[in-house]
Amino acid sequence: MVCASSGVSPALLMACRGMLRIGTATVSASFFYELKCLGYQHIIDVSGLGTWAFWPRDLTRLFEVSRFSFSDVFSVPARHSLLPSKISPILYQKHVLIAEQQAFAAAVAHARICLIQQREGVYLCCQQGYGRSPAVALATLMSAFDLPTETALTLVKTLHPHARLTEMSIAASLWYRTHLIAQN
Repeated sequence: MVCASSGVSPALLMACRGMLRIGTATVSASFFYELKCLGYQHIIDVSGLGTWAFWPRDLTRLFEVSRFSFSDVFSVPARHSLLPSKISPILYQKHVLIAEQQAFAAAVAHARICLIQQREGVYLCCQQGYGRSPAVALATLMSAFDLPTETALTLVKTLHPHARLTEMSIAASLWYRTHLIAQN
């Protein structure tokens, strides 16, 4: 069964809503309490800003906080619109330094481990919640649940309607999937 409004199975949508949140690094103290009450254990910060600038230390101690730094190549609008099936992982590989590719891959791998192996909730955040965290979420969902690109795109947009999923987000997710297969 698939939700007509989103194209995603209700079971997968409910599982993801309970295990994965995508958003901004600038959140209130009450948001941390809400995450904790909902059972979230991990915060993955890909803002590159340093969470200590925004978050009270006594609240961050409630979570395992991981930080990964890479530039935001994901918020840049596309010059031309391509269907997801026409986007190549080479686009990401060509335009992003190896060190940043590795940081992106590490963030996705960590999110996969938290979600799949540990079965613990993850809050993925970046500076504004538009580019980096949705890109990491897209790659995580595609690789963790072996989802087709279109299904993962719909799921990320359903979980976080403000996400800006660009050609580079898709290319990075496809690159990660290829990178993961090459390592196995």
